[in-house]
Amino acid sequence: MPDNLTNRTLPNFVHYRSNRHRVSQGQYVNPDEVKIKVIEDINFLRGRISHIKHSKFVTPNSSILKTYESMLQSRESVLSWLLENDYEECDKRSHSG
Repeated sequence: MPDNLTNRTLPNFVHYRSNRHRVSQGQYVNPDEVKIKVIEDINFLRGRISHIKHSKFVTPNSSILKTYESMLQSRESVLSWLLENDYEECDKRSHSG
């Protein structure tokens, strides 16, 4: 997974799944929007972690740093899962028809 996910790299992940929606708890969910939100969270968390680690004025708060690192790991796992399932579904559709 790339270190810096940006809006420029996002289309590489989601270009083939536009307009596809799933139903979750009675609501329509656009998987592309979920991926965008997860990528935004990843970028935010990476920025906060970097800021905490490199701040010259404050000793890093280890509990906050650990929390952010845990959240980052979780978001990266979610993104990997979303991307893996997209490719599997895309593969299934291409072989089914």
